[in-house]
Formats: sequence, C-alpha cells, structure tokens
Amino acid sequence: MIDPGIRSNRPLLAAGWIELIYGAGECGDTLFLFILKAHLVSIRYPTMNFSEINNLLINHPLYLVPVFGFFAVGRLIAAIGVLRNRLWGFWLSIFVSSASVVWAVFFLPLGGLDMLFCLAIVLLLLIGRFNQQSILSK
Repeated sequence: MIDPGIRSNRPLLAAGWIELIYGAGECGDTLFLFILKAHLVSIRYPTMNFSEINNLLINHPLYLVPVFGFFAVGRLIAAIGVLRNRLWGFWLSIFVSSASVVWAVFFLPLGGLDMLFCLAIVLLLLIGRFNQQSILSK
C-alpha cells in the first residue's frame, strides 16, 4: 500500500500516517454525533466559544454530520493519496487542512488543537515534498 518513495521520505510518511489516524478520529467524532442524537451518552465536548455550535451539539447534532463527515472522508482519502505517492493526495491534504483551520475557529477552544495538527501536517508535507521530492518522482 505504501509507495517505496514515501517510505524513504520520513516527513511525507509521517504526514500520511498522521492524516490517516486523524481521519479515523474524525470518523469516530462523526459516529459520536449519531450516538448523541440517540441520547445514549451525554455530550463529551467542551463548551465552545460560539453558542450556536453548542446549541447544535446539544439539540441538533446531526446537523454537523456533513461537516464532520467531510473532514473524516477527506482526510482518509488524502492519507491514502499521500501514502501512495499521488499528487492529488498531496493537494487534497493541503486543502482539507486549510479548510479545517477555517472551521476550527468556530470550534474554539478545542479547535486550537485541530489547528496545531493541521499545521504539523502541512509542514511535513511541504518539507517532504520540497526537500526530498518524493511525490511525482518515479
């Protein structure tokens, strides 16, 4: 599954694995919204700075499924693309991380951690791509 060019490029390999693990976590968050809607557990998220987000999480958690699902699926697909040494995976990872930073503002204070992960992913992608030239080099 992992391209040999990526295995030798530690920053791209790390970015791909972080993206994959992060995407799996986002899938868990998306499924947690369904559990919240079924009232099987109480909300486990900290209080967000925007009252609208808190209201959605408490009263209408399924309204956030498209947002959480976009990031979950986008990260998983981007991780597969990066680990398979594909240019579309590189750019999709940059796009999803950038979009995540924009959305993270609405989910502060928890969104601050999201911004740090996205920054780490983007930095690893850029260092790996422009330092060792793995993506597209065959």
